[in-house]
Amino acid sequence: HPDMVVAWTGAFSAAQLLPFERAGLPVYRHRVVRLDDLPVALRRLGALLDTAAVANAAADELGARINALRVRYQRSNRPRLLLQVWDRPVYTLGGEQLISDAVEACGYRNLYGELRDAAPAVSLESIAARDPEAIVALAADARSARDWLGQWRSFPRLSAVRQGRLYAFVDARLSRLGPEAVTATEALCAQ
Repeated sequence: HPDMVVAWTGAFSAAQLLPFERAGLPVYRHRVVRLDDLPVALRRLGALLDTAAVANAAADELGARINALRVRYQRSNRPRLLLQVWDRPVYTLGGEQLISDAVEACGYRNLYGELRDAAPAVSLESIAARDPEAIVALAADARSARDWLGQWRSFPRLSAVRQGRLYAFVDARLSRLGPEAVTATEALCAQ
């Protein structure tokens, strides 16, 4: 007997939520695309759940951490970074993803940030033409990430390979749509 349904708008269709609404349950559509959406969502959830004082304090602290990241890692020339989320074919992330914004907070530019698709497949030719200056393998486990990065070493003309900027990052919190995404972003930036 829930009092409310919280649904991430990227994971549910309107048809899936309709039964809850027909049953008279309020549905809060949680949409997070940028890090700055997280404090806003905390405030909104706090208002809806009558925990505004606690939620507002948490939102203030989270917002301060996000701003601190942007200040610390700000640079005028942001290197192009390939976010790899799968290897065959290579899948990356478009700009409408929280992880893309996390990369921006770390002072990099998502190589495919102009794409609106959530996780487009990209060709090796396209990657070579865009010549990433860094590659981050966002794999489910460390072994997969190492394997993916090892495959890039066979492309020595890529700037990322020449400069040794191949990074494995295995932290599921980065893809979560809550405060832990900021903790993972801090770890990503530090790496």
